Amino acid sequence: MPRPSTTNINTQLFAPIPSPPIVTPASKLPVVVDSITVGPSRSLSSTPKNPTETILPASITPTFNWIDNNGIRYPFPIVDDSNETVDVVEYQTTGTLTASFLNANAMSHTVKLIIENGDIEQIKTLIKTSPDFLEESFHWPFDINGIATFTSKENLSAEFECLYDAREKNPDEVDEDNRMSPLRLNNGSKVLVEYTPTTWSGKKAKNDEQSFGNGCTLKLHSVLLLENKHNFLSPRKRRRMK
Repeated sequence: MPRPSTTNINTQLFAPIPSPPIVTPASKLPVVVDSITVGPSRSLSSTPKNPTETILPASITPTFNWIDNNGIRYPFPIVDDSNETVDVVEYQTTGTLTASFLNANAMSHTVKLIIENGDIEQIKTLIKTSPDFLEESFHWPFDINGIATFTSKENLSAEFECLYDAREKNPDEVDEDNRMSPLRLNNGSKVLVEYTPTTWSGKKAKNDEQSFGNGCTLKLHSVLLLENKHNFLSPRKRRRMK
């Protein structure tokens, strides 16, 4: 079954997330373009699809409510109808894979990507609206080389379920038939990830536990393989299989 349409996939660079707030129903939540797009979340058991993108003026950005769930804050769009079910905000971006840990029994399902500095700044702009953000000693999921870490801690006893082969396909048409094994994913490949930026509050040292500060996690929802850097299948075998 195809996943409900909520975000736009664009492999080019995305314009930065601008600033003053607007109030928009969740069903018409605008998206920000070039490389990061934003929209309501989708069911994780089905595959991503894209809506028509809306380009916002540079002076406008969505305003979010940060809702706590078991000590983790999630961004939700502000809506007019208080009786309407509101979906968590979900982003997507593309990058070059540097590492992946998506097999069963991993400590966490994780991918590391080199992404554009502009994408990192867009994420930071959103996170700085969270009540958990502290200017000093805030833990970001980025390193100095522009590598971003995306993680999921759901169903760790099995392989990461939402990994799809979107090579030579319109990502909008990818479905469950295109699910792939993590063994086929190799470093240097171009991938698209869907995720939700979340924040958490730090904790002071207590008994034998160590203290830790406030920070951000990029909660991984799905990964789409767009281009493989290395193909390990024999060229002769590929020709004979056509």
